[in-house]
Amino acid sequence: MFTIGQVISNYKIIDTLGKPGGYGQAHKVKNISDNSEAALKECFGKTTDDLLRFDGENDILYILQAHNYIIKPLSRIALEGATKYYLMELADENLEDFLNRNYNLSVDEKIALFIKICEGIEYAHSKKVVHRDIWWKNVLIVNQSSFTIPKLTDFGRSRDFGISQITLVPPEKWGLPDIGQPELYFKYWESPSQQNYIVGDIFALGILFYYSLGVNQLLYPYYLVPSAKKFLNSEGININTADEAVRQKAYRDWLSTIDYALLEGLRQLPSYTPAFVKKIDPIIGKMSNPDFSLRYQSVSELLTDLRSI
Repeated sequence: MFTIGQVISNYKIIDTLGKPGGYGQAHKVKNISDNSEAALKECFGKTTDDLLRFDGENDILYILQAHNYIIKPLSRIALEGATKYYLMELADENLEDFLNRNYNLSVDEKIALFIKICEGIEYAHSKKVVHRDIWWKNVLIVNQSSFTIPKLTDFGRSRDFGISQITLVPPEKWGLPDIGQPELYFKYWESPSQQNYIVGDIFALGILFYYSLGVNQLLYPYYLVPSAKKFLNSEGININTADEAVRQKAYRDWLSTIDYALLEGLRQLPSYTPAFVKKIDPIIGKMSNPDFSLRYQSVSELLTDLRSI
């Protein structure tokens, strides 16, 4: 791994950003010629899939670079010895730290920020890119005078349906394992389509919005995965060996066992007025519905409802 003080090309590493990911680490670097700062991401993965995903992530950032709410690449892949790396724009913090520091944000400010995040995902989807790892640490924040600009990052688990060499990432490596969309735990599709992944991203956006509203204990999503696992165990179904028809039937049977009144109760927002909750709860519920067929089917549809609040 690269270390603080090391010079890579014309950039000196001055800090490490966050914790190592599945196959990479980001660093804060300074150009030794003009003192400009950037982020440098190195790849320490060794498998063919890791190296392809790192290359693919850089390709995807260039595909999406026109959008202001997606982190911008500053270089193509380069080598330092045998280690791959690339440069990208530097943000100030992640969404989790931003929300903790700005706990007094108004609800209108929170909704406006979330709409920007959704616009970034909408653009990615329009370019046939699904993110597959949306959560509060993968949304960065650039603080620009009086403007707060979200930047979607970490496209290493993404799928670009125009880049065939990026392999499918198995469910256990897609996003946060304890609050992922439940159809993943049933391996509902043998070969998921772009639309299947879009509704997965929308589920993740629902959890992100719920979190952004200041709910510290995500009781609602943490109910779903244990419930799915318990159901599979009680039915004696091994999703790794069961065929697709059995897995799909199991998912539908599990949906019929869900206590939706309990889910609604777990989704309460006690810090907000009843009038606001009445408007926002159906939107959160539709984004994060356990039944993927009942979710918003596009981010554009979701944005229409968000902008009407």
